[in-house]
Amino acid sequence: MSPTSGFPAPLQYGEVFDRGYAHYDGRRQGRLAAWWSLTTYSMKRALGLRKRWTAKVLPFCLYVAAIIPVVVLVAAGLTEVDHNDIDDNDVGIAVLDTAQAMIDHNKISDSTDDGIELLGTTTQTTVSHNDSSNNGLDGIFVDSSAQGNLMDHNTFKKNGNLDAEDLSIGTGTGGTANTWVKNKGKTDNRGGLLVS
Repeated sequence: MSPTSGFPAPLQYGEVFDRGYAHYDGRRQGRLAAWWSLTTYSMKRALGLRKRWTAKVLPFCLYVAAIIPVVVLVAAGLTEVDHNDIDDNDVGIAVLDTAQAMIDHNKISDSTDDGIELLGTTTQTTVSHNDSSNNGLDGIFVDSSAQGNLMDHNTFKKNGNLDAEDLSIGTGTGGTANTWVKNKGKTDNRGGLLVS
């Protein structure tokens, strides 16, 4: 007992064990290696690797549930993107290998790259009544293999590279493989035939 408090005196004995820590004497690999190590460890942990199969079922189901809406959208065929305000993205709207999409009445601004992109074998897609402005590269960029599309009554202005750029070749407007009707802008890669 402690003479002043009436409680037993604390024990003066203690031990410290260094368990589970391995000292590293190898070459230091820098920040990238540290980042990669943490990323792979986190992914393995999140996926439940090195655990029983029953611990992997829930993470797997959650990943599948997150992917299903993307698969349905791609397989949907007719897709419409309309009446959106899109700003401060890498690319505002990107359409890849799609047929018969409708991109209309959207306001796209301040994208790092292009405001609107038609890529791959995109065909029979209508881009109409959109405002694509102040983007880092083009207001609209159409890939060389995107053909049979209609760009109609859009406004492309104050974009970093061109307001409109169509790399396709064909019998359409300005020698492109697409149709351009009453689009507003100042610069294009076809000598003013795409925008005016």
